[in-house]
Amino acid sequence: MDLLIFLLNLPELYESLFNRITNTDMNSNNKKYKQERKCSNCGFLEQRQVSHTEASFEITRRWEDPCPQCGSNSFGMISDSPVLTEESLSIWANDEKMYFLGQDEHLMLAEEENIDLLVSFLDNQSVPASKRSILLAALCIILFDNLLEENIQDGYASEEISEYLVSILKKRLKYFSELDTIDISGYVRKVVYPVLGLKQSK
Repeated sequence: MDLLIFLLNLPELYESLFNRITNTDMNSNNKKYKQERKCSNCGFLEQRQVSHTEASFEITRRWEDPCPQCGSNSFGMISDSPVLTEESLSIWANDEKMYFLGQDEHLMLAEEENIDLLVSFLDNQSVPASKRSILLAALCIILFDNLLEENIQDGYASEEISEYLVSILKKRLKYFSELDTIDISGYVRKVVYPVLGLKQSK
């Protein structure tokens, strides 16, 4: 009987497996992200769902419609933060008008899981120098976080990641002279540059 039930359910099992592999919910680019805002004037609460692309960029995640209850344009808003994908980074890298944040984008991009993706776009000469500069700064932030003594003591740093990044950046030292390094703060240079064999003067 159990075998018969299994055979009868086999098509559904195959379909379930196929859906698990191709499920759009597993694809960050097809996932929907929630935005919620509360009117500062009357307290009216609204929610909406936006695409990965809309949630990724500051210009597309704006919710500028006035409050439907009182007409106010003053809101407090929270949004789900999408993960960085190759598609969203490509949009950002190839359009000077697109940005994830109005400032300090390198801090937002500085996540360990983004390393290989950041490096691939850093090496892409077709990406504008201004964008590649931000990618370089983001990689330096990740390295800084994994070299900082207090992070090491607290168990937040990874020697494996720091060694990996040192290897990556030492092969790309020319970028530190070719690109603008204004986003690499002095406190980051103080820790990162000596490890890479760079002078801190620039």
